[in-house]
Amino acid sequence: MTSESKTLNPRFGKRGFSFFIIFLGALLCLLGVVFAWFYVLPNLPSYQFRTAVFLTNHIEKPSVPNGTAVLLEGTPMLVQPALDPVGLGGERFLAIRRKVESFLWMEHENADGTVTYAQEWTTERPNWRDFKVWKGHMQSLPEMLPEEIRTREGYIGRLRIDFENAELYGWRETLPRDGWLKQAELKIRDGWIYRNRADIDNPKRETVRLSYETIPPDVPLAIFGGMEDGRIVPLSLPNGNRVLKITVGTRNDLERLMRTGLLVTAIADWRVFLMVISGLILLTLGFCRIRKIPRG
Repeated sequence: MTSESKTLNPRFGKRGFSFFIIFLGALLCLLGVVFAWFYVLPNLPSYQFRTAVFLTNHIEKPSVPNGTAVLLEGTPMLVQPALDPVGLGGERFLAIRRKVESFLWMEHENADGTVTYAQEWTTERPNWRDFKVWKGHMQSLPEMLPEEIRTREGYIGRLRIDFENAELYGWRETLPRDGWLKQAELKIRDGWIYRNRADIDNPKRETVRLSYETIPPDVPLAIFGGMEDGRIVPLSLPNGNRVLKITVGTRNDLERLMRTGLLVTAIADWRVFLMVISGLILLTLGFCRIRKIPRG
């Protein structure tokens, strides 16, 4: 036994120490896989989705325990639909997203430290008191704000759906119906709703324009969540997170939405990543050491 091998590991020698490194690397990789399987994966909604109970009978309340992951499809009946009487004329929706832009003074700082001012359409709400130059730039902020309006509750069969706390997918750009446009004398350009044509061609300061995304009230939905006393509510995951996903479409649409690549997502967890990478480095180091040891 050489002095070098005594320095590295006097008990096992070069070969024994290399096998020890390989063993340690394999152990770290195994621990990473076990940790991902028993801790990370159960905390992923896509993992729970694959084990969910698919409810096909909406007439009778299902006999599944509270806290069970469930999946269902159907067209909802809304008890309190979402309304926006200003831009959409009180038309009923499952959910409404209202975007608001205002024509306001905006302050821009240049590279040389100077500032310039311009009136432009913006979603921001600048306070003129924060401007470096107040004179000529004082303005009032419009009262109308961006908002998401949702139905509070609805049913598919006898199952009550908690729409208020759900993640909603399948939003569509929506314009007012022709009847409301004529009645309210609104104008449309590039998806924006204006009060009159002058606001389009020559907007004045503090003018407002609106645009909408909505989810209609009578479209088929696919829903993934948890069961609680005949209600579909956010499903509690082992790590304390809660998930309730609703999309326009079918079960297949929802599955595509939730297909995040379980293995990739699990490995992306920093603890799993650290264990697996450290294990692979040790495995590589151990095999390289073995190859360098002379035979005989």
